[in-house]
Amino acid sequence: MLTSPPNFAAVSQFFGDSIRGTAEINFGSVGLGMTLGVILGLIPIPLPGGTALRLGLAGGPLVVGLILGHREHTGPFTWVIPLSANLALRQIGLVLFQAGVGTRAGFGFVETVHTSGVGMILAGGLITTGVALASLFVGHRLLKRPFESVLGLTCAIHTEPASLAFASHISRSGAPQSSYAQVFPVCTVAKIVLAQVAGGVAIGERRDN
Repeated sequence: MLTSPPNFAAVSQFFGDSIRGTAEINFGSVGLGMTLGVILGLIPIPLPGGTALRLGLAGGPLVVGLILGHREHTGPFTWVIPLSANLALRQIGLVLFQAGVGTRAGFGFVETVHTSGVGMILAGGLITTGVALASLFVGHRLLKRPFESVLGLTCAIHTEPASLAFASHISRSGAPQSSYAQVFPVCTVAKIVLAQVAGGVAIGERRDN
């Protein structure tokens, strides 16, 4: 907002100029949204073979967040988180996510090295690198998308927020985060659904046999 100095008082009175107001989070809205997301994630959707599909604690809150973010507000509830608070939560969430993954995967990683050797690690690295390089080549060379946007898209395909932080750092722009936000929900929900559908089909085939 641009105005001359004599109008500062009137503009501040009309719009407000509280720094606190631009950083505070409405915990009631956040709590209600998370509760709705958990409930949605626990609802079973029947699948052929007697199994049920659930979005889980990852897919349910994600879908509800997309819906509420699109609405922005409902009556007294505001679903949009201020930008400064949003950025802070992203960084805290990334740190907690990496700490949780490392703590949980540490023993399994050592066990994999002992049982499967370096071959399993190399195979995983080759598959991950191949998918990333193919995504970058197709997106940038064939589809003619800006490289910064393709970086975010590739991170979303892997559903990997740590890679997004690196991509945002080297690109010095918000393009990776924008493309990541567009693709990440689809990839996350697709992985949850496809894994459970494949599992349901496999269980059904076993029962038939």
